[in-house]
Amino acid sequence: MDTAIDIIEDRISLIDSFINFEEIINEYLSETHTDEELQEIDILSFRKRQLDSLQYRFIKLYNLNILTSENGYCTLKVNDVLNLNIKNYLHRFLTYKSITGGSNANLDGSAELFEDISANAVKNFLGEGSKSIMIGEGRANLTEDRLKEISLEINENPGIFYNLPNKAKDDGVDFIVYKPIDERNIGNLIILGQACVGKHFKDKKTIYQRWQDEYITFAIKPPTTLLSVVYFLESNKLRNVHSEFGNSIIFDRGRILRYYDTSDENLNNRIIDFIKNIK
Repeated sequence: MDTAIDIIEDRISLIDSFINFEEIINEYLSETHTDEELQEIDILSFRKRQLDSLQYRFIKLYNLNILTSENGYCTLKVNDVLNLNIKNYLHRFLTYKSITGGSNANLDGSAELFEDISANAVKNFLGEGSKSIMIGEGRANLTEDRLKEISLEINENPGIFYNLPNKAKDDGVDFIVYKPIDERNIGNLIILGQACVGKHFKDKKTIYQRWQDEYITFAIKPPTTLLSVVYFLESNKLRNVHSEFGNSIIFDRGRILRYYDTSDENLNNRIIDFIKNIK
């Protein structure tokens, strides 16, 4: 269940220079409380608590110290910070998809876009020398030849393909991020990633075992798996999702925003174009 700050954050647009925080808070309270309950609430204290929670996320986790409060926490000023403005658009994309979910995600391109965003952030997290391979939405179906190409690229031996579905889009893996450890290029860091742009991420199946056990003969077994989601997950919820998703690494909104590599101009422009086309 979404908390108050989850709902409030989703209604904030960093694309604007100023945010009417008072209006957002008042709308939330009117939707979730009766008139009698509102009489008992210290609105100013409530607004400050939500701002404190918001600033904790932005400064400590997103690494985005861009909000300044004004007029008794009524207004938030979005500071213009060089090289961080694209993250304002990225935040808007993530909050927008948190609200709309995966509906029409294939048609409007948001599924493929989120896969690319996720791979970008994970690749940047692994650091210099890491590489990514895109497999999922908007790309050719998974075939035996494609799996052999992927095996060659990550320097692992191809496996067996008896159980490969006839028309598999990706068979549960949207992207692979890998990083050679040294010149021997054996037993490297390899992450099999699955991106979920919708609200149904809890219903996602863990990365299909065929990737882990059949398609590629990994030197290090099993390879690391990862799930990326558009939501922010508090610590307890994050721990639960780690466990529910087969002990995979989880990249939620906080980690995506923190590690997104702003130097990818093509991806930056796709994010901006998507936001500008939201009706």
